[in-house]
Amino acid sequence: MLSNQLIFIVFFGLPYINLAQSLNIKTGINTIEYSTADFENFKITMESLKMGSIQKVRILHIGDSHIQPDNLTGTTRKYFQEEYGNGGRGLVFPYSLAKTNGPKDYTAASTSTWINSWIINYPHKFKIGLPGIGIQSTPLSGNLQINLVKDSLKNPYTKGFVLYSQQPGNNGSITINNKFTKNNLGLPFDTLNFSSSSEQTLLSLNFKESPIIFHCAYFENNLPGVIYNSAGVAGARYKDFLNNDFFSEQLNYFQPDLLIISLGTNESFDPNYSEVEFQKVLDSMFTSIKNKLPETAVLITCPSENYRYRNGVLSRNLNIPSVTKVLRLNAQKYGFAIWDMSIVMGGEGSMLDWKKAGLVNKDHIHFLRKGYNLQGQLLFEAINEFVLK
Repeated sequence: MLSNQLIFIVFFGLPYINLAQSLNIKTGINTIEYSTADFENFKITMESLKMGSIQKVRILHIGDSHIQPDNLTGTTRKYFQEEYGNGGRGLVFPYSLAKTNGPKDYTAASTSTWINSWIINYPHKFKIGLPGIGIQSTPLSGNLQINLVKDSLKNPYTKGFVLYSQQPGNNGSITINNKFTKNNLGLPFDTLNFSSSSEQTLLSLNFKESPIIFHCAYFENNLPGVIYNSAGVAGARYKDFLNNDFFSEQLNYFQPDLLIISLGTNESFDPNYSEVEFQKVLDSMFTSIKNKLPETAVLITCPSENYRYRNGVLSRNLNIPSVTKVLRLNAQKYGFAIWDMSIVMGGEGSMLDWKKAGLVNKDHIHFLRKGYNLQGQLLFEAINEFVLK
């Protein structure tokens, strides 16, 4: 379990007692709640990876603006892979080509022009893949490159796949690394697998005679370890992912042993928020997940405390307890586990404490990078403690 002393060493350099008083993080509350049979199976899976009897454990983490930049999930990924091995980078989406922020450990480039569509903006311009943001090329032919080298970071791959769509009726094709080609089959979405006998860091994609909708790419290597996939959409709610055209259909492609969902913040700011309507959305979403991933462990993270300004006065968002209550009830109903960030942070008033410690953005909703880093470390420690029990 993460100790206050460890937080002090990694993040601050303040006297230990000052940190403990300012953040009120107690090791005993950073736990996974509602242990389920599926989560017990995930524990066995992690033990099997540690023992060498399996090669890969796959985690998929989806969420909103707290997840999109990959500061939180990037830290959790780092700790998992340091402890259990790096099985590959996993899901990658070229956020920069969609003109938005994303992970910092890879780059994307293209000489083509693209339009983007987000699941939060209705009607969707085109059908969107699992990440919740998609890009569509404007020319008939063009290219896209993803480089898994950024500064000193290098995350080579030996195999993977691309999820994409091309317009039905066009005689187009898609080629990866000048080796793997697939002709347009007119499917709602398609996949192209690729592999290499040696480690690679660059993926080069070329398409001809048909505009392409790029959903995402996936990378893994030949080493045993954890693959920590993540995808976030700023402003997203549960109902946006539920209304995502290909979300449930593409879940199986990532074969997650653990699915983590970090949503709920944007529901709490909806002026028309209703517990009854939220309950209906969760019923539909969780039923769909159960049907698609019957043996996958699911962890629901409850949103952190946050605040809003009313007439220039900072006030606590009173919808957070309601959102958390509905999430907890449905987690129990569907056999999902819970990690409650609001409690882990220190309970009521903790957002103000984290703000004083320099971890929170001035909007009192989002965190600064070091705040997300701390959250990511706490999430890893909570899951890992469960695994090691």
